[in-house]
Amino acid sequence: GPPIVIRSNGDLSVLSNAHADNVNRVSADVRGPRLDMTWSEPPEVQNSFLEGRTSVTLRREGDRVIATAEQVLFPENVGVKEAEIKLPDGFELDELSGSLVKGHEAIPGRNGWRKISFRESSGERIDLNWTLSAPCPIEGGKLSIDGWVISDARSQAGRIRLQDFPGYQMVPRLSQFVRRATPNSPQTLESFEFTKQPFQISWDVQRVASKFSSRPHHLLFIGTSQMVLESRFRIQTDTGSLEQIDLGWNTGKDEGWRLDPASVSGDVVIPSHGDQLNQTGRLIVGWTTPKSGLIDLNLRFFRPMPAGAMTASVNLPQIRGSRSLSADLLVAAEDQYEVTLTGPKGAALQTSVTDPARMEGIAPALVSQIQRAVTLDPDQDQIELSWNARARVVEADAEVELRRATDGRVHVQQTVRFQSRFGRLSSVRFQLPKSLLALIPAGAASSAIGVTIDGQTMKSQIHDSAIETQLNEPRLGEILVTLEYSLPVSTSSPNSTVVPVLMSLDTKYSSIRVRIPEGETLRVPPTAEGWQPVPTSPDATVWVTSSANQVPVILDADQTTSPRFSVDRAYYRTRFDSAGRVEGVCELHWSSGDVRGLPITLPPESEYLGSMYNGKSLDDTQVFIDQRNPSQIQFRLPASQDGSRLAVAYRSTKPASFSHRDLRTVPLPVLPKDVSVVRSTWELELPSGRHLFMSPSALTSENQWRRSGAFWSRSPTASYVADREAATTETRLLLNRLKTSLPDASQVYAFSSIGPIESPRFQSMTRSLVVLVGAGMTLALGFLFWSLPIARNMLAMLLLAFGVSILSLWFLEPIQLLLQPALLGAVLALLATLIDVKSRRPGLVTYPSTVMPFPTSIPGSQTSGQPGSSQSTGSPLNEQAAAGRGSSVSRQRSHPMTPTAIYQPGHSEVGSPP
Repeated sequence: GPPIVIRSNGDLSVLSNAHADNVNRVSADVRGPRLDMTWSEPPEVQNSFLEGRTSVTLRREGDRVIATAEQVLFPENVGVKEAEIKLPDGFELDELSGSLVKGHEAIPGRNGWRKISFRESSGERIDLNWTLSAPCPIEGGKLSIDGWVISDARSQAGRIRLQDFPGYQMVPRLSQFVRRATPNSPQTLESFEFTKQPFQISWDVQRVASKFSSRPHHLLFIGTSQMVLESRFRIQTDTGSLEQIDLGWNTGKDEGWRLDPASVSGDVVIPSHGDQLNQTGRLIVGWTTPKSGLIDLNLRFFRPMPAGAMTASVNLPQIRGSRSLSADLLVAAEDQYEVTLTGPKGAALQTSVTDPARMEGIAPALVSQIQRAVTLDPDQDQIELSWNARARVVEADAEVELRRATDGRVHVQQTVRFQSRFGRLSSVRFQLPKSLLALIPAGAASSAIGVTIDGQTMKSQIHDSAIETQLNEPRLGEILVTLEYSLPVSTSSPNSTVVPVLMSLDTKYSSIRVRIPEGETLRVPPTAEGWQPVPTSPDATVWVTSSANQVPVILDADQTTSPRFSVDRAYYRTRFDSAGRVEGVCELHWSSGDVRGLPITLPPESEYLGSMYNGKSLDDTQVFIDQRNPSQIQFRLPASQDGSRLAVAYRSTKPASFSHRDLRTVPLPVLPKDVSVVRSTWELELPSGRHLFMSPSALTSENQWRRSGAFWSRSPTASYVADREAATTETRLLLNRLKTSLPDASQVYAFSSIGPIESPRFQSMTRSLVVLVGAGMTLALGFLFWSLPIARNMLAMLLLAFGVSILSLWFLEPIQLLLQPALLGAVLALLATLIDVKSRRPGLVTYPSTVMPFPTSIPGSQTSGQPGSSQSTGSPLNEQAAAGRGSSVSRQRSHPMTPTAIYQPGHSEVGSPP
């Protein structure tokens, strides 16, 4: 057919309407489930419009003013093929786009007017997107905006938005048809509305003088062949904006500094006029867009150094025209150099404490090479440097901590703090005494002596009577090395031993300290040669020496003979998740005793999560974890005069999945032998859908059965719930810190014991298996009673009850658990019996006379003796009753039935005339 014009409601957007080969092809976007569209054949084409709406945004980019406009045209009842629009005076068209735009061209003889061609039958709305630009009055002047006049349009209106022009003051002057409007976005500085064409808005553009301050941060690195200066200028504008800055550095040209082009990044622009710094002694730095507020400028310079140079004079760059603030200067150098820093008159500059903020953005490898950190006055830009090469210097001191392990051995932890200067350490080496070397089998270096460097476990090798550990990379500065091993106690001298100190082969120790935490059954004899006690040590017994290389130690009496202190109450909690992973908590309460050093052994394959002591979390300095055996934890607790509480959280690292019927042993945290426990409680939380089938035999159950609606369940007793609140004070705080919480008492199984609880053993079942076993057993018994008539008597029921009573002496808990599903099985058995009885009961049967004929005379029967009297017949009720008592139908059919009773009515009723 002919071309068409499409009309639609707001739920339909026509994308295209093409006519070819007498066919109209329409593409549209439908919003909603309904398509509502009308069309008609267009009359003669008219380029007229009902309305035009224009939204313009002005912004500054460099030396240009960018105008972006969104214009919407509404044709008047016809499909428009073209439109004529006048552009703003002084602006150049950069781009015009729109889904229906076919092309555009300038109209000859009409300055600023353009003709836009549209696709066939464009529809009832046309969207145009304009991008125009004009020169920006950099030094001030006038900026005007008008245009977007639509030829032959009844109504034209729109909005003009002016975004921020940093560094300029804009004073608007409005023509007729223009009024102010409220800005509708944070980026809009001013907003105006025009209601009719032609309109015009003019701004008096006045440049605002820029006022700003700058704080330089310099990092100067002294290398073997060159110096590198990294300068970061933190600029803060007070008024106006910055398009460029002048970096004045007259002496930089004489000193030979060059700009590293790789340091210029982002929107920073360096005019390409050759090497400005080398030619003019100044550097012009600009930005692609004006900047205001806080600005960071990072530049890098380098300066070649002649061979053998050991001094240099350095003038630092400054930004001209800024309010200069004090500058930070960090001086770093190659490892072998020692740097001296002086002022212009030879006065030594004092190194200030290094502020971590000064290290921001500096590579970690370079931080260790920083030797000087000074703050320079705003007018001080010249420094004098001198440096000399030094041989590597390594200093170290050692601390040995001794503890008694639970198996009786002496646990040794030796911490060596190295300080390397003027050279890097690539490995650390220690001499092994012959007495210790004899205890280490060949190839067992990593297992015999544990080595950690700055908290990271390292691998070691033993050769030439020394243990050596390679660092991940050559290190400068402080290096913390920890060596751990255990010494067995000789049977020949069970009350004393000698602990060797592993001496460093890289340097000599400035001092050696031996530390024995309070409460340990170890002590250094007062007559030990070369060792001096430190009586003022607050939390341990300390000896110090500068020459001895071994420690004589006296072992006190066996730990098991005299408990060090007593735990009044121990609370254990074990929670299993659906995967079988354990999350546990142990809380200890005690009232007195020396507990500043308390070792606790967690279950195997467990990891430590955290701990609380008297309401405070313990940090890494108070919790020592054996790296070779993470289950061994040593707590260093502060002294407490009143009662103390300690809670420890842990979890297993390897899950053990449950089976339908599961029997498992739960290892709990173990205290040392010299700690006694008065009373313990243990809570068990199983995953949803599992039930405790058999409780630990060695523990006392704190649970009782309670009814909730039609069902019974186990929950802790009221007395236990009351005690639980006081026993879990630290546990609640610890779990809150670990982003979890203690469950309600009704969700756990509780047990208690006199003394410690170590490895309770329990058996659990899934809910489906409990129902299957309980209901299945009673259902099977019901079928048995129904099938065997001999079992349907009171004696069998009494024997069954007696058997259950006997079993409850040993298996009371499983029987109680199975009772509820057993009732379900009994109900199912009764229902099965009722259904069977109903299905076997026969209905009433009426037999025809051909099957069961009545005899004409029955021996022994009596008649009335009168002519015409009726014969007595058997009652049909009796026949049916006999059949109901098991009479065979086939027998009844083959033999005449002899009635068991004869009914003889009275003479007046039977045989009497009607």
